[in-house]
Amino acid sequence: MLEVDGVYHAYTTNSGGSNVQHQKSRDLKRWTPVPDAAPVLGDWVGPCSFRSGSPTDNCVWAPEVAAVDGGYARYYTARDRASGRQCIGVATSASPDGPFAPVGTDPLVCPTAEGGASYATASELLGPYTKSPVPLMTTELMDDQVAGPGEQDIVTAKDRSTKIVFHGWDPTYTYRAMYLRDLSWVDDRPYVEGAAVRYEAESGVVTDARVQQNPGASGDGASVAWTSRRAR
Repeated sequence: MLEVDGVYHAYTTNSGGSNVQHQKSRDLKRWTPVPDAAPVLGDWVGPCSFRSGSPTDNCVWAPEVAAVDGGYARYYTARDRASGRQCIGVATSASPDGPFAPVGTDPLVCPTAEGGASYATASELLGPYTKSPVPLMTTELMDDQVAGPGEQDIVTAKDRSTKIVFHGWDPTYTYRAMYLRDLSWVDDRPYVEGAAVRYEAESGVVTDARVQQNPGASGDGASVAWTSRRAR
């Protein structure tokens, strides 16, 4: 998500023949589709298939556009032809409307090993960062109302409140949509409206919460508390 001169630009994962879907809005409610923001991909990008039997595309996921000197840069992940991994590339444009032209013939960065998701925090922008032991959003934390939430971004609304924008499947896996929720903080942890806050402990006292036994936890005896309030 990017706001430029009062216009919100939403860029998202490939679909329907578009490498990067792009829509615009002035109120975060009514959206107008515009042409593919990435009609041309880097030379390093190769074909892939998200799952067995699905159509082959380039797996262009999680685009992020930022203002830079001389215009705008769009960072995106796609399937690297050489390594077969999802790598990060960059393209630039003089306008947030694009089209964005690939920079270089190689990806900007590629992972050297498989890694996990969750989020990380730091007191300074350049770090060092500490990874959270629990994820910000999962299907389970969203109480199965949003499945597979991801590709999130933070935006300031007109009323100056902080929102998180993300996409996910509906409970029946009929469509994948863009969602907008309030973002707040519980102590020093971010909290997404509608997502449970999970606490885990070997033993403890829990108030104002629903406790579930978790046979898959350490020692088969840990409990998980789900609450939107603070547990102790």
